[in-house]
Order: sequence, then C-alpha cells, then structure tokens
Amino acid sequence: MEGTDGVETEIVGAELTEMVGGRDTEIAGGSETDIAGGPETEIDGGGSATEIVGGAETEISGGPETEMDGASETEIEGAELIEIAGASSTEIVGGAGTGAEGFSRDITTGLL
Repeated sequence: MEGTDGVETEIVGAELTEMVGGRDTEIAGGSETDIAGGPETEIDGGGSATEIVGGAETEISGGPETEMDGASETEIEGAELIEIAGASSTEIVGGAGTGAEGFSRDITTGLL
C-alpha cells in the first residue's frame, strides 16, 4: 500500500487515526517526516530490514519498559554523545565484535 501526493499530504486524526497495512506498506516522507505518538506508539519491523535514521537530533525515550532487539547486526552510532540511562535495570549484552563481550556492567550503579 503506497500513498503519494504531489506537494503535501496531511492526515489529521481527531480521537483515533488508524492505518493498517497488509503485506507491503510503505510510508515515504520528503524533507520532513514527523511521527508523534501519544500514550502508546509502536513501530514494529517484522521483515528483513527495519531502519530508523535520525537527523541532527534523534530521541528514543522509553517508559517503564523499552525493548530494542537486534538480530545478526545492531549498530548504534553517535557523533559526540551517546547516553543510555536505565531505570531499575539496564543490560547491554554484546556478541562478537561489539566491544561489550566478556563483561557485564550495571549502568545504574556503575559496578562491575
């Protein structure tokens, strides 16, 4: 399912705006694409590739439970600062070539 418009396409929902895509759903944004979610916003990539690319400022903020699961390759690249703040428990487990293999660190307390 692909929706394209010449200059500007705007979807404004009052209380509920729902879009459900079938086998192939594509949302392509031009110079500025904004997805703003309320109490619950879910981006689920089930296919072979899911890519989220942020520009000058990219913020991913999770509430009580935030999960990021990478299969064979997960890459987080930061310019000057990468900050990971965990609430009660934050765990980073690295496989081969991640630089995190062989140790476990509690980010909250800084204890090894």
